[in-house]
Amino acid sequence: MKIITLTTLIAILSLGCSSQFSPIKISASQSASSTTSPTPMPTPTPNQTQTPPQPPASVPTSPSALWPNEPPGFVAVNDWGFDTLNGGGWHAEPGDSGIAIDSTAPVSAGTVYEQRYSKGFVGGSSPSNLWTTFSPTPELYLGFYWKASSDWEGHPTGVNKIIFVSTDHSNPIIITMCGQTQFTACLGYQNVGIDNGELAGFPGVTGTIQLYSGVKLVPGNWYRLELHVKRSRTTTSKDGVFQLWVNGQSAIDVRTMNFEEDNFSSIPIVPVWGGVGGVKSRPGYFRYDHIRISVPK
Repeated sequence: MKIITLTTLIAILSLGCSSQFSPIKISASQSASSTTSPTPMPTPTPNQTQTPPQPPASVPTSPSALWPNEPPGFVAVNDWGFDTLNGGGWHAEPGDSGIAIDSTAPVSAGTVYEQRYSKGFVGGSSPSNLWTTFSPTPELYLGFYWKASSDWEGHPTGVNKIIFVSTDHSNPIIITMCGQTQFTACLGYQNVGIDNGELAGFPGVTGTIQLYSGVKLVPGNWYRLELHVKRSRTTTSKDGVFQLWVNGQSAIDVRTMNFEEDNFSSIPIVPVWGGVGGVKSRPGYFRYDHIRISVPK
């Protein structure tokens, strides 16, 4: 696997924006072919919005208690508490991020990873980049604790990306906080030519989709976000798994996904604000407290 730096300009679709980061090199021809229009599902109406339970004030330290939706038999390939910026298999690149102290952090004794958005920050990019890689796998579990600053300013497009799951060729999976002033958890799959149109509410339409959960994300609160993804046997077999939990509550549970043929091999924490355009009128941050990546034994 080849890693590029933030200074390498890569045009790659990120649910409606050009991300400044890709964990793999993409040629100009690949970048051009990757551009496709998002296929959004309708935004949930207010009566569909759900409030997840809050994580306990004192979180048990056993893996099964910390990560209740990790599939049985999975083994960790990365388990990191963000004690330092670089370590535990994680690599930081220059930018406005670092280790912060947060006494409300639910797991890792107060030290958290923070991405900082200054006043005047322009949409379509992220403050910084922290990433880790692992052996390519068709199935993985990702769990981490996260919060947005209490006065978080949503992007005008309603897209506030939290974290990516990448392959050796693209950045297909994105956990997103959707909304401008009120927020819900979303799960995106960006691709070219894969048919998940029925799931997105547009039968026969191929390409990038965004799945809306209706589960509330309130800025200033900590959330445990858990993802389980398993590739489909083929690009048309409709047997892929795409699951998201928020504080233990099922937010998205799809067992009929179609995925591209590439295995998953990297987790970039590149919280792109947007969407394109938009300028931050006030500062804000995303914080991450402990993260676990595991795969089948």
